[in-house]
Parts: sequence; C-alpha cells; structure tokens
Amino acid sequence: MEEFLKQIKTVPGTLGCMVYDDQGHLVSHLFPSIFDQKMLSAAVMTVSENLPGLRDYTGGVRMIDFRFQNGRIVIKPVDGGCLVILCEGTVNLQSLIISLNLAAKQVEKSLKTATPAPRQAMAAPGVPSVSKASPQDLIDKGPLASYLQGMQTILAKFMGPMAKVIFVECVEKWLQDHQPAKAALPQLADIVAAEIGDPAKTSDYRQKVSTFL
Repeated sequence: MEEFLKQIKTVPGTLGCMVYDDQGHLVSHLFPSIFDQKMLSAAVMTVSENLPGLRDYTGGVRMIDFRFQNGRIVIKPVDGGCLVILCEGTVNLQSLIISLNLAAKQVEKSLKTATPAPRQAMAAPGVPSVSKASPQDLIDKGPLASYLQGMQTILAKFMGPMAKVIFVECVEKWLQDHQPAKAALPQLADIVAAEIGDPAKTSDYRQKVSTFL
C-alpha cells in the first residue's frame, strides 16, 4: 500500500496522503512524522462520517476538493475505502488526478487484504518534560519568542497553513531533549527541516533560518 502512496506523493505540492477502509479504519499513510496516529484517525473519522451523506445527496462522488487559503485536501473515494491527500494550494490538480487514477485500482486491490495501521507506541512513562513551559507559550512570549516566531514564519513559506501546527509539534519534540536556549536552536532547525521532506526546500529552509541560529 505504501508503494502506491509514494507514487501519489511524487506529485509536486503533495504534503501527505492516507488510505482508510469502509469501516473508517486508517489502513496506511505517508505523512511527516508530525502527524501522529491520533490526528490522522480524527481526520479519517470526520471524512468517513460525512462522505455517505454527500453520496446520498449527489448520487455519487468521484472526487472532493476542499480549498483553503494556502492548502487543499483532495478526497478520492475508491472501492472499499477512500484516499485522502493533503496538498499545498499551488499543487497541479491535473497531475494529481492522473496519479490518483493510476493508483486507485491498485489501492482497491490492496484494501481487500489490508489491515489497519498499528497504533503508535505510547511514550515511556515517568519521563519528565525538560521544560514546564508549553511549546506555544515559548513561541508566543518566551525568551526565544522572536527567534521561534521567525523560524515558524519561514516554515509557512514551505508548508503553508499547516506550518503553525507542525512547528509547535517540533518545538515540543525539541524540548524533550533540550533546554530552551539559543545554543540549542540548531537542533530545533534539524527537527523542523526533517518534516519538510523535499531536499531542495529543506536546504532553502536551513539557509533562511541560519540568521536565527
């Protein structure tokens, strides 16, 4: 299943994609690690609960395209489930549709034998957070606020409206192993860069945030 998702993700502007079955179970996904199992399952539940009603109203759905200020969510129903793709606002929809149509039949075959993706392991208990301040507090009013806000603003140029959520999660991950100090900002930049996925964009991001490090 992941092989077909990788084909879809090769379309420029595609940030991630996932497949769920007719029972609303997440079967497979290819998203940056910042999108955890709980977040994806909640998205699946929202789509799976509303899609049947839309089908009843329209008599059939071939594709749904939700447009936002800087992004798009494209939903492609298939036999046995559904494909959900998160894209940048500038994605070439025609190229994406071609890729979806090529992958759809293979995904339908895989859904007949696929099992839901396993739940991610819980974090080990008893491990305290390095900092008591929440990631959002540090970004909004902490001693590094100007640096963090600058890094977040630059990330938005590469990941659109999801940048705020992704950056907060990256700061949270950073705080697990580092004190919130300027000397540790290069490690935060590494965590954020790993979520971008595209080598050229990653390099560009590192160069732009170097002034904050």
